[in-house]
Amino acid sequence: MFRYGITKENTADCEEKYGSGKIVTDSTALISPEEVEKYGITVIPLSVMIDGTVYQDGVTIGREEFVEKMAEAKNLPSTSQPPLGVFTEAYERLAKDGSEIISIHLTKGLSGTVDAAQQAAMLVNADVTVLDSDFIDRAEGFQALAAAQLAQTGASKKKS
Repeated sequence: MFRYGITKENTADCEEKYGSGKIVTDSTALISPEEVEKYGITVIPLSVMIDGTVYQDGVTIGREEFVEKMAEAKNLPSTSQPPLGVFTEAYERLAKDGSEIISIHLTKGLSGTVDAAQQAAMLVNADVTVLDSDFIDRAEGFQALAAAQLAQTGASKKKS
């Protein structure tokens, strides 16, 4: 199964390939594996519970399987925000080379994900800017993709 984002194994070549700005988003942005690879976006998975079984969106359950299980589910699936430690680990790993991090997440009106990301940003020694996309789904994804495209051109928070 496809695993989202930049892993510990491939962090070393990220700056050369993607520039010094790193983009983080969550799995509700529906960033494709091809977009993750092309732009070096780190995707933090939300937890999804379907009939008592918890999955990590995009890690232990893919989109097609999710739709199938949702159609067969006795109850509506529920989600929960990623744990604080998932954000802190990602931010620390991505900032090892001194990169700026922009972390764009689903609207605060639907989830505590932005709050968790903001709390994690305060706990790490890194230049992290957390943004509430005010959206979900591809509208959030378009924001992450636009930020990643700018980062690849060398844009930074100070230059943009």
